[in-house]
Amino acid sequence: MFTIFGQSVYLDYGGNKMSDDNVILTKWTEIKGLVEALEVDVAKNSRGISAAGVRARKGLRELQTKSKELVKLTVQLDKADKTEKSAAAPKTKKN
Repeated sequence: MFTIFGQSVYLDYGGNKMSDDNVILTKWTEIKGLVEALEVDVAKNSRGISAAGVRARKGLRELQTKSKELVKLTVQLDKADKTEKSAAAPKTKKN
């Protein structure tokens, strides 16, 4: 088990991550929800409502942060997966 962004990820003995999909999909669902919430403010801002523009820009900054977190998470999980596979693979001796 190891922790990524406050969430535990467990590895079974074959090196397959049991909760990776769940962690990645949870982050992706958060991002999609944020985009859906931004749609209203972006539409209002396009009609000239400046307060909606402030909310939209704040939401876009949050979207940027969450996107970076998802990228870091997937890279970290991929590296962990490669490490587990290389550790489990038998090493062959070259002549």
